[in-house]
Amino acid sequence: MASDSSREVPLSPGCAVSAAARQLVVHVRQRRSWDCGIACVAMVVSMLECEYCGAPEHAAGLTVAAMSDDKAAPLLGELARLVATTSTWTADLAFLLSVLGVPCTLRSTHLGVDEGLEDMPFYRDHVGADRARVHGRLSAMRSGTDGTTERFSPVELIESATDLVVLRDAVRSGWLAVVLTDGRKLVTADGVLGAALMWAQQRGGDDGFAGHYVVVVAWSGRESSTACERVGILDPVDTAASLRWVSAPRFDAARLARGTDSDVILIQLRPASAAWVGRKLA
Repeated sequence: MASDSSREVPLSPGCAVSAAARQLVVHVRQRRSWDCGIACVAMVVSMLECEYCGAPEHAAGLTVAAMSDDKAAPLLGELARLVATTSTWTADLAFLLSVLGVPCTLRSTHLGVDEGLEDMPFYRDHVGADRARVHGRLSAMRSGTDGTTERFSPVELIESATDLVVLRDAVRSGWLAVVLTDGRKLVTADGVLGAALMWAQQRGGDDGFAGHYVVVVAWSGRESSTACERVGILDPVDTAASLRWVSAPRFDAARLARGTDSDVILIQLRPASAAWVGRKLA
């Protein structure tokens, strides 16, 4: 599903790449101000396809490829149709993965709509409007069905904060992670906010919170302390296909900022999931 636009990223000693992403990492650029989470799901789906379709390994580094526009646009459109909202909470993304047949784990300090965020301008217009949908999808994920004949892939729901060491060990053990961050703390490679994050920051008002999803695919460093480690992320706001390295403390501050509820979706990709996703998106 990737285009010919790709490059190899050298990996430093001690770098662990998620087993789900070892052969090829696919970057999908978000097209709209609100669809960073959808773009992250598109990356997961694309890496699932690459993992189980025999893409070549690159021992000297990690190959990062951009999905071509002619393939990204319909994929993002179909995912947007399935998620059926432009106000995307992390539970919506876990539900979308479940519908696609991708087993995952959703971890959050507040699994449903967090009423305590209603005072934040970023969330003010969405807490009440989104509550019923989000809670309904959580119920569907717990039961494995929404009351129709459609059944979903299992989602493990854990109402707890995720320690940085837990996240690191998951990535080192072969999991992908879709993580909600305050995008202001994850500036783009040239040191400025992308257009989508500028919009999100404006929506955030005086508190400036800019909710933004990224995919964690690699972790670098051999130190016993995470303070010396780096996190390899695919950021949908980046206009070029790239693996961006962020210091672990900076990444931790971004993902634990008020407004994120420490939201993380962990995904371990399997061959059965690839076949199911192919049918759902055909």
